[in-house]
Amino acid sequence: MQMEHKVKYKTIFISPFSLNHKEDDNCDINIVLETGEIYFGLLMTVKNVTTLASKRDYDGCLDMVDTIIVPNMEKETIKSALDRLIDEKRLDEVFTKIGTLKTEDFDYSFEEINDFQTWWKDS
Repeated sequence: MQMEHKVKYKTIFISPFSLNHKEDDNCDINIVLETGEIYFGLLMTVKNVTTLASKRDYDGCLDMVDTIIVPNMEKETIKSALDRLIDEKRLDEVFTKIGTLKTEDFDYSFEEINDFQTWWKDS
């Protein structure tokens, strides 16, 4: 049973998102609040942390900001993690506010955005 949130939000993938490697993947997202505020964050699976640490010259260590680590990249898991963040009023502690829907160069309304879409579509 999904809880109704006082704060409505939508999840936007910054680049095309695929569930091909749902246990070992990461993706950049924007969280768009109904107020028009936009936050940036990274979702990363537990296994992906290990994969990236082993591929890079970090002696197994990674620095991360704006990140939530999730068990997998399934839609339900992502939604649950973000719901918890919103419900706990921790969005601005964990992710970075990067702007709003209405600027000089950017003019969207919350209603125009579909949850779990990507920003950029091929023309």
